[in-house]
Amino acid sequence: MRLSDRSLLSELVVPVLIGLLAFLLMLVGNTLYQLLDRMMSEKWPVAYVARILLFNIPTVLVRTLPIAAAVGASLATSRLARDSELTALRAAGVSLRRAFAPLVFIGLALSGAGIYLFENVVPWVWEQQRDVQSVLTNLPENAIETATMIPIESYVFSFARAEGKRDNSGRKTFVVYDATILERGSGAPPRITTAARGSYRQQQFNFDNVAVHAYKPDRSVDYELTARSEEISVSLEKINGYGMPSDEQLENLSSAKLMERARTERDPRRAVVYAVARWRKLGLPLMCLPLALFAVPLAIRFARAGTFAALMLALVIVFLAVLALTGAEVVALNRWLPPFVAAIAPAVLFTVAALWFLRKLE
Repeated sequence: MRLSDRSLLSELVVPVLIGLLAFLLMLVGNTLYQLLDRMMSEKWPVAYVARILLFNIPTVLVRTLPIAAAVGASLATSRLARDSELTALRAAGVSLRRAFAPLVFIGLALSGAGIYLFENVVPWVWEQQRDVQSVLTNLPENAIETATMIPIESYVFSFARAEGKRDNSGRKTFVVYDATILERGSGAPPRITTAARGSYRQQQFNFDNVAVHAYKPDRSVDYELTARSEEISVSLEKINGYGMPSDEQLENLSSAKLMERARTERDPRRAVVYAVARWRKLGLPLMCLPLALFAVPLAIRFARAGTFAALMLALVIVFLAVLALTGAEVVALNRWLPPFVAAIAPAVLFTVAALWFLRKLE
């Protein structure tokens, strides 16, 4: 490694860490602010609030990494340009692209850390965070025990009453009473099933004394039948009384669970939503390197404006990245591009634009 590479690495590390810590504190503080009213009115224990904030850090950190990359690269480049260190490197025959090669290492390291956190840490801490919130709101840890409506896959389950029991092996079995199941097809009329009693164990419902009501496209009754029993296999995850994750929360699930949902979902539109959430977990961390590279030519161009201008440029770059990611998601949800292509497209575009700007500065 060249001396110039080591010097640039040391110059980049501190601004990146400062940006990471600053925006991490801001976003965690925003989470605390959102909980403040309920925390004070319901007198939540401080220890539980601290656990919620602690479990929220990895989720926030993933979103902070691209911002830190842009801020760190912009501040470091602006300082080097103002002190004529870049001029000295170029006078020695070092091109800008070669001079900022260490930035590629930092960008890839941040992207790798983000992908690892999104896939392996965020799903676990999100479950822990929901468990703590369930305790604070006096909700049971499983939605079945709430005896409320539970939307899952292509079904909506509703029970008048539910009980949790453990068998001889220690596994928990749920017994439900007066069940109503709404089955939603892909553009097809719904089918309603009622049952006097049922049980749930090992991702399978077994209902007794079943009555099925099917409907035609004009919503008139197609047929009705009764049966002694019916089985419905669904992957009912450990969810609390808040119900299933919203579309905004889907990225907190693991990629394996999102792929499974996309594969088993009967509604193609919902399947696309799961696929987009799965690849969003890749697209967001990949923006670390492109944003860092994109900040370099702009910081050089406006170096004389000072540190404040460098920070504002970084925030503008982040804003443009948010617009690009949002637009790519809209494109994927409308099925104009495959979710994977739409997820990586912003990173590719920003990288190409950054390299083009660097070439123009040469």
